[in-house]
Amino acid sequence: MKVLVVYNRYRHRVHGEEVVVDTSMQLLRDHGVDVSLHVRSSEGLQHSPWNKLVAGVAGIYNPASRRRLSKELAALRPDVIHAHNLYPWISPSALIAAKRANIPVVMTVHHYGLTCPVLTHFRHGRVCTDCVTTSELSCVRNNCRDSHIESALYALRAAVARRMRWFLDHVSVFVALSEFSKRQLVAAGFPADRIVIRPNMVNVLKEQPAATEGGYVAYAGRITYEKGVDLLCEAARAANLPLRIAGDVSGWPELQRDHADHVQFEGILRDGALDSFYRNARMLVVPSRWWEVCPLVVLEAMNLGVPVLAARTGGLPEMIEDGLSGLLFEPGHRSDLADKMRLLWNDAQLRHRCVAAARIRVAEKYDAGRYIYDLMSIYSLARERSVGGAQGRPGIDDSVRTP
Repeated sequence: MKVLVVYNRYRHRVHGEEVVVDTSMQLLRDHGVDVSLHVRSSEGLQHSPWNKLVAGVAGIYNPASRRRLSKELAALRPDVIHAHNLYPWISPSALIAAKRANIPVVMTVHHYGLTCPVLTHFRHGRVCTDCVTTSELSCVRNNCRDSHIESALYALRAAVARRMRWFLDHVSVFVALSEFSKRQLVAAGFPADRIVIRPNMVNVLKEQPAATEGGYVAYAGRITYEKGVDLLCEAARAANLPLRIAGDVSGWPELQRDHADHVQFEGILRDGALDSFYRNARMLVVPSRWWEVCPLVVLEAMNLGVPVLAARTGGLPEMIEDGLSGLLFEPGHRSDLADKMRLLWNDAQLRHRCVAAARIRVAEKYDAGRYIYDLMSIYSLARERSVGGAQGRPGIDDSVRTP
């Protein structure tokens, strides 16, 4: 089988989605699949207002990108296109090229870009679904990008894609990472019978790691308000627990200034350094305010024997069974977070129970071996069925769904 992966990389390469895309391509190659990559990159956009404007316009529809992809499709003749992020440079024009070449498209929905112009369903400190319940004009009215020009461009590209039905009529199978994510797609008008649930994956360790007895609470990821990092810093202070944060804090210098007395900021950690960071922690906390989809950090920590405490939001409750394979707290509630941190910190038996249950859960639901099997089944479905226009198409066999 030949698969062409189509992906627009983000401005910052430290991103869980990037890891998933690269890892899945390697898994496919390891299983004998002929994989090619059609890639663009958004690196450097943040340094040029002009390039950001050009990219915003290109994201609506990019004919030059469509022509490049069409030539590549003619030369490669893949059996399936696996699309990930298309914005801004590739744009939905890739879907038109695929349709004209009669090549089925599988799209993994890593974020909320099909239901929210700014991809997050989060604006000005709170969860928001205004663009689903009303129209994309809400993105402009609410100035969701804190820039009227950017907000207008994001709203326009989302509105055009919806009105032209580029995703609805040109994607054979949508891959949602959680039940929660699928529900958001269905609420926005995407047909449930064309959405398969296939979460992210991790290479499950053969050895059985015991619960870590590390000396700090850990956080790893983007350091932004929707991620709840400030809430975690405040809760760690209230609980009098040591906290270490891995990630780029340069965009939020006042956070480091305000919490320098009790938080250690590690900067960006990669590969082995990140594994060591996990292994030496007593727990990992995911304090997000927004609707997390299927964060890779949770799987990595669970796989390494690190108990996870996460907000009860988005797809996180599907990953963590509260009180069994980890703990959940009410999103945005500092006192609840501090109480759960103290509980998990002080109760060694609880940590060991959580780690044992999490290992079983990871092996059964998130193992890379199961992932590649499901992915090949999804590709077969996409090849067997074509998009049936406005009336949709036959339902997808639930046998592809993970347990």
